[in-house]
Amino acid sequence: MRISEGHKNAQLLSRLQSNLAAKDKASEQVSSGLRVQRASDDPQAHQVAEKLKAQGARFESMLKTNDQLASGLDHADRMLANATTVVDEALRIAQQFSSDTYSAEQMAAAAKSIEGLKESLLEVANSKFQGVHTFGGTSDQTPPYSGAGVLQGQTMSRVVEIAPREFVQTPVATDIFGDQNNVFAVLDKISAALSLQDTNAVRGNLEPLKGFRGSMVGARQEIGHKLEVLEHAQGFLDALKTEATIDAGKATDADPAKAISNLLSISNTLEVYAQSEDQVQQLMDQMLKL
Repeated sequence: MRISEGHKNAQLLSRLQSNLAAKDKASEQVSSGLRVQRASDDPQAHQVAEKLKAQGARFESMLKTNDQLASGLDHADRMLANATTVVDEALRIAQQFSSDTYSAEQMAAAAKSIEGLKESLLEVANSKFQGVHTFGGTSDQTPPYSGAGVLQGQTMSRVVEIAPREFVQTPVATDIFGDQNNVFAVLDKISAALSLQDTNAVRGNLEPLKGFRGSMVGARQEIGHKLEVLEHAQGFLDALKTEATIDAGKATDADPAKAISNLLSISNTLEVYAQSEDQVQQLMDQMLKL
């Protein structure tokens, strides 16, 4: 069966268009360095790459969250250092004036000093960092204590995921300063006892105040431990992010040498088609002259 000239030309045109499309794709791979830029290039590889990119983005988000958490913990540590200094001064005054050797005026002045220290300690307990209450836990928009030192609701620790399936709890006011019978209530009792020159009551509140000091020291130690855990988590997340980025690249990146070789091969094929087409046209012209 004879194949018409039109059919031959159609086949030639189809192969030519196919090779031109292949050349465009090969050129795109060489210029972009990517083998897969869209799902149609390689659905499976594209899906793998997108999943790895999502993982990398999650790790990057955790890294940023951890940076903020570390800054918040540093601030909390500084605040607790201030709180310990305040309580140490309150203990010094209470111990000094727990004897009967001072006048009423001196005891009243000591009571005023304790009241001032209570105000300073309240500022620490209700302190803010980046717009949220440092020791507010999940209620970070509400001060843990009122101006009188009364607990405002129940505070709960905020739990932060610092790495896949690794969590850290933020320090919370009630674990450090107390809930109902808190450090502010103890300072109120000491101040009232000094005003009444009740040295027995002053001495009776020394141990509770020391107990709260111990809670502050313990909280600082716990913060130090959490900062160490965070440092390790950051290194782990950096490694995970890097691995996800590399693996995503492996799924989509083109082999430069292979891409260039493929482009050259297709270009050569197109040149052959062009030469063949010229030869056919010349032969047809000669036949028409006969």
